[in-house]
Amino acid sequence: MSRARTIQVSALNITMHSPHSPQRYVDLLNCALNRRKIFKQGEIHALMLGSLTGTASAVDKNELTGEVFRFVKVDAAEPWFNSATLKQATDDDLDDISIPQHLYAHMQRIQFVFLPKEHQLWFASVDGKNRLGPLKAESFFP
Repeated sequence: MSRARTIQVSALNITMHSPHSPQRYVDLLNCALNRRKIFKQGEIHALMLGSLTGTASAVDKNELTGEVFRFVKVDAAEPWFNSATLKQATDDDLDDISIPQHLYAHMQRIQFVFLPKEHQLWFASVDGKNRLGPLKAESFFP
């Protein structure tokens, strides 16, 4: 038996200072993608613009699609918990842990469509376990 899938869609109105042509909006998103900047979202989560599709034809088609990646950014300097001993992990417990600094856990893909002529960004704010509330999205897409 299949399970019902619920998707919630939200929208943002993205604005910039004049002149604000559709091409400048596309260029802005492309620049943000190329920067690969990670933005903190709360204590442990982070966001990053992950992909853009259709940048070359975005103005003509009035459509640019992409994804925001949401993931857990663990601070390895914080104490770790050992669930076997029910105590704080010791240095010996942590000796075997080796996570490269460029890898992050619990990746979620938040899909969006941007309409450059209307400067509207529509995104899946809830899609299964993937979630990005409108207020958090607003702070990510200033």
